[in-house]
Amino acid sequence: MSAGFSGAATTSFSEGSGDGMMGLVSVVQFGAVTLHSYMAPSSSAVVTTQIIETPNQLHIIDTQFIQSI
Repeated sequence: MSAGFSGAATTSFSEGSGDGMMGLVSVVQFGAVTLHSYMAPSSSAVVTTQIIETPNQLHIIDTQFIQSI
């Protein structure tokens, strides 16, 4: 992941499960704030869900949907 944030620690991995759901999970650390990002596969239009984690709160931005086949 090339976000262009100096000093940010980034971890990315693809994950799959037995139910066929796959996607890309990225975790970026900005000091005390962590950004967790899930990008769905192309079957879900590559939409994303973000979790912004601070020491005392979680902020969740969920934009997932499934395309009609």
